[in-house]
Amino acid sequence: MSIELPADAGCVNGNGVEPFLYYLQRKTKTAWDSLRPNEQHSQGVNWVGSFPGKVAEANSGYRRVWMITIDPTPQQNELVMKMLGPQFWRPVQRGCFPGAIKIKLLPRAAS
Repeated sequence: MSIELPADAGCVNGNGVEPFLYYLQRKTKTAWDSLRPNEQHSQGVNWVGSFPGKVAEANSGYRRVWMITIDPTPQQNELVMKMLGPQFWRPVQRGCFPGAIKIKLLPRAAS
């Protein structure tokens, strides 16, 4: 059963997406090349999908953001919350992987 929805965005906050993809690839036995997302970089944060400003726009169509945090600095966390905070509720912890990898879900705030 899949938990992601068509209007979801995903982003990586911290030191990169590779550790998360490594464990995902091991668990799902998926080819590495098919897991490598298109990454966009903005102020030290890797974003899978759209830039944070686009995700947070009221007309973006994104209803939730899956945030993968991998040992982010306090500055990276502050940047993420500044960009997503006005449009999304506080993150809810949804899972942990070995080490510092955490998955959080931010639902869009009610308009």
